[in-house]
Amino acid sequence: ANDDDSGDDDDSGDDDDIANDDDSGDDDDSGDDDDIANDDDSGDDDDDATTPPPPPDTDGDGTPDDGDCAPNDPAIYPGAPELCNGIDDDCNGLIDDGAPCPCTVQQFGGHNYLFCTSAEFWPAASAACASQGYTLAAPTTSAENTWLYDTAQSTQSGFWWFGLSDLAVEGTFVWETGEALAFTNWGSGQPDNGATTEHCVQYGWGGAYNWNDDQCDNAMAYVCESP
Repeated sequence: ANDDDSGDDDDSGDDDDIANDDDSGDDDDSGDDDDIANDDDSGDDDDDATTPPPPPDTDGDGTPDDGDCAPNDPAIYPGAPELCNGIDDDCNGLIDDGAPCPCTVQQFGGHNYLFCTSAEFWPAASAACASQGYTLAAPTTSAENTWLYDTAQSTQSGFWWFGLSDLAVEGTFVWETGEALAFTNWGSGQPDNGATTEHCVQYGWGGAYNWNDDQCDNAMAYVCESP
């Protein structure tokens, strides 16, 4: 009788072990569920995050508008090639610096000037300036006139065209730039429309800094000015 009771006790112990094993498995499953839930929560956070839109670049040149000195012109941006065109292509605050200009480049009063020593008729000189985005120079103040004449003569002595003429209306001199003719520095007795054929204005006759009307088909050096 004692032996039978002992056997019953062993079976009871086995049952307890099996029950404990089952409980332990349930705990592991619960942990797996928690891990899955945590993973799902993390994914939701990623989905909620939004990437801010890129800054506007109106002209599509790769430079955002707030860093582009010409946001509507794709050819003008920081680092762009500097061309000889009277424009600050690379946004560094300087016009035509280092550009392959055909003439000597100088600066005065925020403008660039091309001092071109090849002898041209006035119309051809005007066209040559225009091809670079310039016009024939317009010395509209005494200071600019003095600087322009001195720089021209230091580049090459002699006669120089600039941008004043009465080609449109005889006796009415106008700047090629369209600026008002408020300042003049005519030499003595000028303009005189000599032989009724002098309609373009130059330096080099009648004394330093003085202006003289001359025949437009005389060839001489010329000065261009940026806008």
